[in-house]
Amino acid sequence: MKNKIILQFETLTPIHISTGNKLVFGIDYIVTEKENQFFRLNHKKILKKYSYFEIGKNQSVRAIQNYFFKFFGNKNLNLDDVSDFKISVSEMFLRKYNNLNLNGNLEVKEFPNQNGNFYIPASSVKGALLTILEKRSSSDNPAFSKIIMRDSFLKAGQMNVEILNRGKRNNQWIDVYAINLKVGESFEVEVLNDISNQILYLNEKSKNYYRKELEKAKKGLENFLKLNRFNVFENHFYQSLKKIETNLQNLKKDEFILNLGFGGTSYFKIFTDAQSPRSRNDSNQNVHTAFIDENKNHLGWCKVKIN
Repeated sequence: MKNKIILQFETLTPIHISTGNKLVFGIDYIVTEKENQFFRLNHKKILKKYSYFEIGKNQSVRAIQNYFFKFFGNKNLNLDDVSDFKISVSEMFLRKYNNLNLNGNLEVKEFPNQNGNFYIPASSVKGALLTILEKRSSSDNPAFSKIIMRDSFLKAGQMNVEILNRGKRNNQWIDVYAINLKVGESFEVEVLNDISNQILYLNEKSKNYYRKELEKAKKGLENFLKLNRFNVFENHFYQSLKKIETNLQNLKKDEFILNLGFGGTSYFKIFTDAQSPRSRNDSNQNVHTAFIDENKNHLGWCKVKIN
């Protein structure tokens, strides 16, 4: 196809795109201690291969978890035969997992996949592009509405399970666990029509949009930290914003950046105007959603280049 082009992505920070599904320890997944591998269990495969399961009716979630844990832990089983996929886990997640008192709460946010074949939905990429164009939908931009993209499939080796920023539930701070595309990974999105004449426009729009939103985010964070008497420049959220700023400054002419999927804060996710004010980001609201690793990275940042 003559007009087909390829968008080449490189992940600058981890990426998580949510399906809305949460995987429960001991029912949906198990982690092997020797290999430190996360196995996504397939119940149909389990029942087909091991028909002698003895789980009684009306059992509690904890009882089923314990049964699965003992079953897989005490038998010399090939977990590949009863799983959709296996991926690596971070040391931080493994420490949580090995604390048996916490296992019942280790719900892991799933990443889009088809029977274990992970992929980046084309709709997520298109949505991120709409954000930097400051449009509500593709219908607001006639040229953009005609763009057709394909999903981008990933390899299991590109993924891992990690702890994200601490979220809040019922006024209690909790850790959030998710399957992520790791830092430094590459993937391609195929565009089935020619948008090369729009790339320079996207490049400039991306840089202008993120520069503008970075300044707003830094200002909002500075106000929040001053009100709460925290040191602005030592704050890891502030440092993560500075890293994004550095990535912007180091872009080549034919490159631009995008923020994909979960996280990034509403500064980089929500198009606002007079009809839809960004109410969450004011002087009383912290700039949250950073990735909790030793580098304190924001989630979802990619560098994009056209081929």
